[in-house]
Amino acid sequence: MFKKLLILSLSLGFFLNNSFGQYIPIKPLPTKYDKKQDKAINKNTDNIEKEADQRKKHDNKLNEIILTEKDDRIKGDDKLNDKIINNKNNIANNTDDITINKDNITSNYNKNQTQDLNIKTNKNNISSNSRKIDSLDNRISELEETQFIVGVEGRVYDSKKLQVNIFADYSTNRNKVDRTGVRFTYKFGQSYEEKLITKQNKRLKQLEKRLGIKNEPEVVGKTKTGLNIVAEANGVIRVDKEF
Repeated sequence: MFKKLLILSLSLGFFLNNSFGQYIPIKPLPTKYDKKQDKAINKNTDNIEKEADQRKKHDNKLNEIILTEKDDRIKGDDKLNDKIINNKNNIANNTDDITINKDNITSNYNKNQTQDLNIKTNKNNISSNSRKIDSLDNRISELEETQFIVGVEGRVYDSKKLQVNIFADYSTNRNKVDRTGVRFTYKFGQSYEEKLITKQNKRLKQLEKRLGIKNEPEVVGKTKTGLNIVAEANGVIRVDKEF
């Protein structure tokens, strides 16, 4: 205990009054403990310096890493900026394409509406044409069938070479008048009746010649059936056809 107090007193020191009236501290003598402390302090100082050197090296490496990472980040940022600019340009182009596509969609929609209207009109026309075709098929089928006709014909004019008749034909299949009109008949050569009349006239003339009848017979009347009443020159009356 006494040694500790002595060491403490020596460590604190004391002041002496010099010739100028100032107190000068007197440095105490180093002890073994002080020497140990000095060695420990020196050792700690060396360790601190070594640790400072190591930290400096680590800091330099870290700065190099930071600089490298900074350069990489700058390069990455440049690439990213280039991509952003390209994306902006692509977005602008896509916006223009979208506008064009919208216009095309609107145009196609209008065209589709027009086509739908045309298709609807064509469907209606097809339906109408189908009905017309069915009607024509029925009419053609009726015409292709064997026609049963009831005809009426009237003679308007008749001469040796020309005959004019009016006629009307009624179709019992279609229940309507099938045809009506005027029929002209031109006679080439003689008919059987005309040939027979010519032959009878020759025989009549030969007979008149034999009987000595010179005058031509005179038609004095007609019967209801259209026969002529002929008066001969010798007073004989006969009934004959017109020739």
